[in-house]
Amino acid sequence: MNSLSSKHFYLIYKLIFEILKYALISFVIILILFPIYFLIVQASLNNSEALSNNVFLAPKDSLWTNIKEVMDQLFLNGFKNSMLSVLLINFLRISLYSLASFGLVKVSKFSKKVFYLLFIFVSLTPEISLYMGYKILLYKSNILESNVIFPLIINQIFSFFLLMYLYKILSSVPQNKIKLMTIDNLNMFQRFVYVYLKYLKMPYFLIIIFSSIQAWNDFLWPTYILTSSSEQTISIWFQFSGSRDASANFYNLKAAASFIALIIPLCTYLIFSPFVNKQISKSF
Repeated sequence: MNSLSSKHFYLIYKLIFEILKYALISFVIILILFPIYFLIVQASLNNSEALSNNVFLAPKDSLWTNIKEVMDQLFLNGFKNSMLSVLLINFLRISLYSLASFGLVKVSKFSKKVFYLLFIFVSLTPEISLYMGYKILLYKSNILESNVIFPLIINQIFSFFLLMYLYKILSSVPQNKIKLMTIDNLNMFQRFVYVYLKYLKMPYFLIIIFSSIQAWNDFLWPTYILTSSSEQTISIWFQFSGSRDASANFYNLKAAASFIALIIPLCTYLIFSPFVNKQISKSF
């Protein structure tokens, strides 16, 4: 009898635990997704609804109309500059970090310590404190006047975390494989493709993901250097969408622009996050 009661108690306890667990998971999901849902609701309002004092909790029917309205020439300019910035920062980071990582593998332990201290010092320097120096350098070299893409990513080139991660993975390549490629007399390209690339795919993938999101969302630096310019980035464009004049600020249009700016990196994350999580789990 006591055994039967204990079993019933255990089943009830397990049932309550499962209910609470799924309730907590549901609450967290709602908490995370509600800001996106509320953004969609605001983006779906028409202009008269946006200017009213009413609070709307359900989507209306003006979402696509608002999206079409904010996708103007400024959007195209901002989208072009942001996409080119994403491509350039990925190319520079993968190229420079690969060369730096291979160089660190070859140097002595003392030289590595010197580089580590230098990297740590640079990474601990507040980024915003370097803005004035960057801007003066860009103006004196006339780079900002001729092309805006490289100036947009000059503050993002260095990343201590990504560089060290790439170097650690490169250092983990088994010595027997390094000896074999030396015995087989492989050239540099063959060594990279047949030996190193297998280990560097995941670091490269993470560099692309983090660099793309950072370049896409960067706001302070583009705003600082493009203050008197007609050029835009996607992060500048959506901030000022809906501000037609001093008397009217249509936050429904601003919300529609924010939704466009959000949906691209969000979709990128949702598409590639299963692969990233799978690869990370294999590493542990």
